[in-house]
Amino acid sequence: MNAKKLTTIVLIVFVLASIAVLAVKQFSAKKATTADGVVEGTKIVAYYFHGTKRCPTCMKIEKYSHTAIDSFFAQPLKDGKLEFVTMNYDEPQNEHVWNDYKLAAQSLVLVHYKNGVEQKWENLTQIWELVGDEDQFYTYVKDGVDRFLKELP
Repeated sequence: MNAKKLTTIVLIVFVLASIAVLAVKQFSAKKATTADGVVEGTKIVAYYFHGTKRCPTCMKIEKYSHTAIDSFFAQPLKDGKLEFVTMNYDEPQNEHVWNDYKLAAQSLVLVHYKNGVEQKWENLTQIWELVGDEDQFYTYVKDGVDRFLKELP
């Protein structure tokens, strides 16, 4: 075998190995996680994403989000069709969510999973505008979660 063919083969193997490594890193970095670990089955996950430093308004948004979901969706929570997860996007294992869900600040993001695979998501961006009106905040979150739950079997 001449040097040109050997170099070509080595380069092709290197490129294929590089692609495989990148694919594995990409797949493992985007594994959907909940409080119990990797998402399995078909469900809606309501993620409240926050940073390490948290202001009083951020804490209020988390509280209102959790209260709205607990109050309006007790049965879907009990049935495993809905889960509420608080996640710090500053932690190394969660840094990818900032880009995955196009976050600009602390956010409430609804994600629909089917057989553990993300189908669609929505960032409920109006939570910041509605934090001053608790009732409107609850209605907004309820309407968003209702839309997603209607898509489940």
